[in-house]
Amino acid sequence: MKISTSQRLLAAVLLLALCALPTAAHGPSDYADLFEEASKSVVSVNSVTVLDGSQQQFPFFFGVPENNNGLESPFRSSGFGSGVIITPDGYILTNAHVIFDDQENQVVDSIEVILHDKRKVAAEVIGYDRYSDIALLKIDVEDPLPAAKIGDSDTLRIGNAVLAIGHPLGLDYSLTSGVVSSLNRSLAGGDSFERFVPFIQTDAAINPGNSGGPLLNAQGEVIGINSRIFAGRGGGFIGYSFAVPINLAMSVQTKLRGTGTIRRGMLGVTFNPEGITEADAKVWGLGDDVRGVLVNEVIEGTGAEAGGIEPGDVIIEYDGKAINDPNDFPRFIADTEPGTEVPIKLIRQGEEMVLPVTIGAIDDGGRLALLDEGGDDEESGTPYCMVLENLSAERKRAIGQTGGALLQGFDIDNCSDDVPQEMYKLKGGDIIIGVIIEGKLTVVENADALREVLRSLNTDTIGFRIIRGNSRRPFFITISLNT
Repeated sequence: MKISTSQRLLAAVLLLALCALPTAAHGPSDYADLFEEASKSVVSVNSVTVLDGSQQQFPFFFGVPENNNGLESPFRSSGFGSGVIITPDGYILTNAHVIFDDQENQVVDSIEVILHDKRKVAAEVIGYDRYSDIALLKIDVEDPLPAAKIGDSDTLRIGNAVLAIGHPLGLDYSLTSGVVSSLNRSLAGGDSFERFVPFIQTDAAINPGNSGGPLLNAQGEVIGINSRIFAGRGGGFIGYSFAVPINLAMSVQTKLRGTGTIRRGMLGVTFNPEGITEADAKVWGLGDDVRGVLVNEVIEGTGAEAGGIEPGDVIIEYDGKAINDPNDFPRFIADTEPGTEVPIKLIRQGEEMVLPVTIGAIDDGGRLALLDEGGDDEESGTPYCMVLENLSAERKRAIGQTGGALLQGFDIDNCSDDVPQEMYKLKGGDIIIGVIIEGKLTVVENADALREVLRSLNTDTIGFRIIRGNSRRPFFITISLNT
């Protein structure tokens, strides 16, 4: 068969076009070497919560009981996830939801990490932050561990190649690939924690067990911590997965190393998450180019109320930052240190004004934790480096108590006291409502009262009655001060 001149020209053009394709523009097409190296820093995270018979409601959904002699017998509720080693001395990032038991509203009883070489090591929870879904673990081993390479999530672009390594469904070391589908994704339609994270959306397959594992770029650098999926009816992956940007995760873990907890700001308003719609602009007489959030409600007793913000105000700037995307607004607030006075620019009945507002605080359960109206809540010199705050009247009503002191964490960097290891049974966000010394329960009225009790201790064992997380049910913790 003869080939015409025009056919030869067409073939030549096609060949040149194929040669010009950017086959390696987004990284290698074969990730075998990358996986072999990066997987060394990925671990399996296994958690266990021991429940008694009164807590056993759906035992076979959460795990298999250790024995089946009846509902009064204790059993172990098991979970699994992934994690990534970030330092050679054993610090590990994972998800907060991997190590937190939502049913029991507490950190799981024990955590075991399985390394790449199959070693099993007990892990300590240094701290966790449910708002960013990040937890920091620590394991102790003699030899240096292979730490992951940390990338820069701020440089990501939609379309960049990404890889996920983890232990989906309990399977060892699974690799999936995809691309960045979207950036700065808000999942505010989910639980209240998710509105503070600008998630990376990807189509790399993620399933239960991948949680806490790394999302990598084509250079093998960690650019995210896998956290969420949109699941199908069977609970599996349907093409939408979400990772916490590594820059945010590393910022959180730095703070967790210091105090074991994160303090986040609370303004005290509700607003339309869609921002300023055309209808809003028309009703409120705003220009077509106005960007911001419309205040629906001002919560009583908050900094917003004290600062003079009113329903119907359109907030257009927060602390000098324009609110071009309504999803940024709660993140701006959350990143503000409680007690800080910030300028808030708003439009009220067509008039632009700036109001100075003092930001309150939110706790780990998402409830309002107002700063005390008078005096210094964080008096220095609290024994055992404890950072304590008074509770507001609203907070007391929310938990059904007349007194108490909020433990923000342990400020070990600015305190010379030795902190007994068992003191870390207490967690940032715990509300201490009572102390037990030599069999006598003393009600804690406020932070100063608790400080006085701690300063006058002449025993080596103390009990605390506390409220943790969303629960209103108090429980006791006993601490030995000699360890």
